[in-house]
Amino acid sequence: MKATRAKTQTGRKWNWNFRLEIQCSMETSFKRLLPLLLLLTLPAAVQAQFNYSDNGDGTATIARYYGSGGEVTIPSTINGLLVISIGYEAFEYYSSLTRVTIPDSVTSIGDWAFVACGLTSVTIGSSVTNIGAGAFAACTGLSGLTIPNSVTSVGQEAFEGCTNLTSVTVPNSVTNIGEWAFIDCSSLTNITVDALNFFYSSVDGVLFDKSNTMLIEYPGGKAGGYTIPTDVTSIGDYAFS
Repeated sequence: MKATRAKTQTGRKWNWNFRLEIQCSMETSFKRLLPLLLLLTLPAAVQAQFNYSDNGDGTATIARYYGSGGEVTIPSTINGLLVISIGYEAFEYYSSLTRVTIPDSVTSIGDWAFVACGLTSVTIGSSVTNIGAGAFAACTGLSGLTIPNSVTSVGQEAFEGCTNLTSVTVPNSVTNIGEWAFIDCSSLTNITVDALNFFYSSVDGVLFDKSNTMLIEYPGGKAGGYTIPTDVTSIGDYAFS
């Protein structure tokens, strides 16, 4: 009986140690997997901030943002769909939105997409071809802007009322700038147009058509007097507003 009892106790001890080893192994594995699990759940949490529409061709349009603001990076894919556009008024009046990064997958920023947001900085992806009407209007904290060399069209009133905007760079790709695109930008002192642009030019920070015969926009924050060049035959509506 003693021998049997000793054998049983030894077996129980072995079983207990075995279970401890299994438990420790599982805990170690879980700790190793936890970062991966968190990484896998992160996109779902990010995607939950966005309402989107399925375009039916494997692409999506961001229809509405429901996050808490701050610094936001728009995802390039959402539920397996390639995000190619930001829809009409998708971020409108989001005063808590301070920075936004638009991915290279996006080709179009819709009308009034970011109107009256609290943006201080925006990074526009290298595939955007269209900046819609009023897209960044009344973003009073936005201080600087470089339009990427993929954009062909800047809609009317696109940056209207961006009162903290001090400079704008227009690349050679732009073929159309809508009316009043930079109206009421009271701190704007310089509009620079790439010399290779076939449709627009800038002289001393003032926006002209390529032939320099139409004065399109005189920056609202440019100080001092100004003499209109003798070659100018027309002046755009509200060019000095």
